[in-house]
Amino acid sequence: MRFGGVQWSTNFSTQPGFIAFPLPGVSGEAALPSTVDLYVDSALRMSREVPSGPFSIQDLPVTTGQGDARLVVRDILGREQVITQPFYATPRLLKPGLQEYSYELGFVRRNFGTDSNNYGRALAVGTHRLGITEQFTGELHGELLGHQQTLGLGGVLMWPAAGVLSGSFAASHSDKGVGGLLELGFQRQGRYVSFGANTQLASQRFAKLGLEPEALAPRQISQMFVNLATTDYGSFTANYTQQAFRDRTGNKILSAGYSRKVGRQGNLTASVTRLLSGDAKTTFNLSFSLPLGNRTNASINTSAQPGREQAVLQVSRSVPAGSGLGYRLAAGVGDSDRRAAEVSAQNGIGAYNLAVDQLQGQAAFRGSASGGVAFLGGSAFLSRRITDSFAVVQVPDYSGVGIYADNQLVARTDADGNALLPRLRPYQKNTVRIEQADLPLDAQIDAVQLDAVPYFRSGLLLKFPVKRSRGALLTVVLENGEPLPAGAQAQIIGDNVEENEVFPTGLRGEVYLTGLAASNRLRVTWLEQSCEFMLPFPESTDPLPHLGTYICTGVEP
Repeated sequence: MRFGGVQWSTNFSTQPGFIAFPLPGVSGEAALPSTVDLYVDSALRMSREVPSGPFSIQDLPVTTGQGDARLVVRDILGREQVITQPFYATPRLLKPGLQEYSYELGFVRRNFGTDSNNYGRALAVGTHRLGITEQFTGELHGELLGHQQTLGLGGVLMWPAAGVLSGSFAASHSDKGVGGLLELGFQRQGRYVSFGANTQLASQRFAKLGLEPEALAPRQISQMFVNLATTDYGSFTANYTQQAFRDRTGNKILSAGYSRKVGRQGNLTASVTRLLSGDAKTTFNLSFSLPLGNRTNASINTSAQPGREQAVLQVSRSVPAGSGLGYRLAAGVGDSDRRAAEVSAQNGIGAYNLAVDQLQGQAAFRGSASGGVAFLGGSAFLSRRITDSFAVVQVPDYSGVGIYADNQLVARTDADGNALLPRLRPYQKNTVRIEQADLPLDAQIDAVQLDAVPYFRSGLLLKFPVKRSRGALLTVVLENGEPLPAGAQAQIIGDNVEENEVFPTGLRGEVYLTGLAASNRLRVTWLEQSCEFMLPFPESTDPLPHLGTYICTGVEP
């Protein structure tokens, strides 16, 4: 349900590398220093070295569900021992002592989507979960509204040999009276076979958020499912749902599905749904999709039920990650007269869409345009709609420099050396780098790659340490015309010059200097001898200008 108010809760996604549920561990003993290889379902997941003696490896990198971990211990003499251990991991549990909670305070939203600024009853809701052991996590939930209170207890228990058991009990008090709810469930997730079932029973007077005050709680809601995945023959699934109500007719639905990859590219999906209550009827669905390139896809979707058979042929091309066009064409066959056409486009500052649909003699047209604007680092940037975290990259005074995020070219700097990255992952390291080849030869580059770690839906300023070296080559000779000896040291002196920056003299008296200003004072030192002279640096487009020949007086070869 929706509400307007405030919420205080945990959010483990702020630490993307943190795993909240318990992971299995394995222990053993090595007579000699050994190498340990971990295989999970026959796939190598980890390799490390252990010293002689007992060892223990915790938090194994395993997948959720049921599996087998095999530890191969190989010592320096080549002897091996194999430790095999089944495991079961589920994200429905919390690590022992770890808490997860959410508390809300506000007003219930009414008539969402049809009425603006319409709020009703005040509410206070709290949910608190606690990892008690590695196999059990408990939960407490409470709801407080005017004339209605609900309190519930629940828990999740992992049974490694079987699966995950869950249960909850809740009681409520409202104008209807006192009511209760009981829910039980079981689920097992395996590599090839997964199955589960859950049922919920409620009394007539039970009340909770999500139920209208005048509505009666459903008598029973039950679900069962079975999934079978094979390597060569596709995947099978079956589901059964039963709902029993007090104020209207219930329903029973049985469905089954099958999907598999056809050849190297095509995907086939088939399903059948049988309504077992009321006017029993059966619906068949069949679809096949075939990629025609990196962005183009063709598909056919058919359905059949008593008295009606129809199919829809569709060809679509997705919009590229950068600027470009995409489209979708659809046509109905059989009992369907649907026709649809849609074209989409996007560029650096927006996304645009035009579409027309025709069905049963009626046509509908729609169009949309969206974009965004960001203010950061003293500049404004037009962009596509910004829904994620973003960053402004600065490469001062260098335009046209390529900006890469996760090794993908996403932007180029403008005339001021700025570029906007509109899509970054929050709380994670986003590797951002600049294209060094786009910088001139006289650029002094201290780093070409930085890590951006933004908060959720926030902006970040990334300034690359790049500046013009303002370098030049000159020749220094002695009073007798001979070149300054190789190894002599040149240094720019002044108040705004980096200290102790020394430039050695090469052959033929040539010296390469960086960090030059429009006017510079240069000191040359050789065998406890020195001379000084003024060195102008005129503006030039030459990346390596030669400033001419200068005479150093007072230095003997």
